[in-house]
Amino acid sequence: MLRSLVGSEMCIRDRLSGVDLDGLDRDELEHRFSVLLRNYQTERKENEKLAKWLKQLRDEMRSSHKATQEHKRLQEAHLAQAEALKKLGVENKHLLRCKATMKDQE
Repeated sequence: MLRSLVGSEMCIRDRLSGVDLDGLDRDELEHRFSVLLRNYQTERKENEKLAKWLKQLRDEMRSSHKATQEHKRLQEAHLAQAEALKKLGVENKHLLRCKATMKDQE
């Protein structure tokens, strides 16, 4: 897209470099102006579309990054919870053995 715009700009410069604008009549100048204006408006609309698309892409990337960070945080919390549960299981076994020992001693 950018290459085509640069190419068309070069083409316009080449055309205008050999043209004597003073030698053109009013109708030809108005026609050229309207063509240039139409081309400018078309390119402007395309530029606005691209800017909107780029903004949307940036927003989606930001959202994706946040989701990735949240996923990582949740994974860490899950691992911490699993470790705490494992410790509680070990403590529970120890307490059950202590209870059984106390019962046997009675």
